[in-house]
Amino acid sequence: MAQTHSFTNANQITDWTQEIMELDNQFGFIKSQGYFRTQPTSQTSITFDRTETDIKVLGQADRRHNEGVAGKDRVVKTFALALPYFKHFDNITVQDVQDQRRPGEADMAEALDRVRAEKLLDLRLNMDQTHEFLQFSALTGQTKDGDGNTIVDMYSEFGLNLANDYTVDLDTGNASVDLDKKIATVKRKLAGAGKGHRVSGIDFILDHALFDEIIANPKFRELYNMYVNSGVQRLRDDLSSYFDFGVVDFFEHRGVRFIAYNPSFDTVGGTQQVLGAGKGIAIPRNTDGLYRGYFGPANKLSLANQGGNEMFAFEYRAADDTQHRMEVESSPLYFATKPATIIHLT
Repeated sequence: MAQTHSFTNANQITDWTQEIMELDNQFGFIKSQGYFRTQPTSQTSITFDRTETDIKVLGQADRRHNEGVAGKDRVVKTFALALPYFKHFDNITVQDVQDQRRPGEADMAEALDRVRAEKLLDLRLNMDQTHEFLQFSALTGQTKDGDGNTIVDMYSEFGLNLANDYTVDLDTGNASVDLDKKIATVKRKLAGAGKGHRVSGIDFILDHALFDEIIANPKFRELYNMYVNSGVQRLRDDLSSYFDFGVVDFFEHRGVRFIAYNPSFDTVGGTQQVLGAGKGIAIPRNTDGLYRGYFGPANKLSLANQGGNEMFAFEYRAADDTQHRMEVESSPLYFATKPATIIHLT
């Protein structure tokens, strides 16, 4: 530890100890699970066809009349979605460096390279949180931004009734409810909607209050205690990994992962949660292409009509050398191709 003059008394010295970092939480569970298949696009909108088939079990035909069951044409519907755009910037001025002491050091002057690296990291972390929020909201079938504005509502796009057809009340407030039966209903409903996709696992992503109500059920309390106290190293490794990304609690039962994850994201206007209080979603996992992400082009002349990236970063030094500007921008669109496979839980 370095010794330096006390800030309150120049005739005294003090030990300069390690810096204390106060950093906002960095959530990333949804991105870590690889739910989304992403790809670049060179345009600021995408258009896709949705093809519907009518597959039936055939009845017998009469050989004598050489007749059979007539086939039906596939129904093709076309949809167009616009890509949102996000931009974040910061500036370094002479006043950020000149006469400034480097944080964590007793007597070392600030340096431009350190300030630049720190500000670039903060810009990147902010954009990472934006992508996590967008992906999480897309898993609900209704992609929204941090201000609560709807980017795309896939239930509305496909003419589906969310409240009536894709919501299940787990009735967790009833201590005698058969939760296993409720969960079986959700699984069967979800599997039946996964047309063209093999469902190999199901995740229940839950607000903390709903997770607590589930494990408070007498039967599930016993299952939860067995899980967290099992001593199986693989399960403990899973828990450790999930906690790193902001998951509060977790356990598995009958092929379902119960995940307590509904962080409060800091936004420009305050805080925002993706799930409502006491709410959750049931979604299939390990299903390639069920959730898509597209990255649009940068908003620069030299990059017009070129494929996008998850994020672009640019830096500019003022001609008079009084300012250094840094920008990050991104144009991501995340959405569910089959919102019927998303079951909302209460």
